[in-house]
Amino acid sequence: MEPRDQAVTALLNGSSCAQAVLEALGNKYGLGADVAKKITAGLGGGLASGLTCGAVSGGCLALGLALGSDNPADTYSRERTYYAVQELLARFAKINHSHQCSEILSLNDQEIKTPEGKKRLRESKLCLKLVTDTIDCIEDILNEEL
Repeated sequence: MEPRDQAVTALLNGSSCAQAVLEALGNKYGLGADVAKKITAGLGGGLASGLTCGAVSGGCLALGLALGSDNPADTYSRERTYYAVQELLARFAKINHSHQCSEILSLNDQEIKTPEGKKRLRESKLCLKLVTDTIDCIEDILNEEL
């Protein structure tokens, strides 16, 4: 299954936007779905506060897996990863007019923390689009020469 389809399936099965993105992309880089879900558990709903979209946050982690290094002295990999993250933020914002969850979903920062706001977030069909937009942007970035 393609990452885009995997992410949609994960989201429809109850994963958050961040979980869906990292779960779909992480496997290619040796990250199991169970670990992907755990490390992204607090990122959905814009860090559970309406901040940076969880799909984008999960995407930043996926870019780190794809381009990062476990060697702190490897500044080349770090700079490539920073560039790719900046590209993701710019491309996502160009498509969705922001990368802030609350702005995209028209929820204020306090509303997103309420049970009603969380329910609206879970039921939003827009999150499907945000997840697929993130996957598409990442795949384009990784397919381009960085």
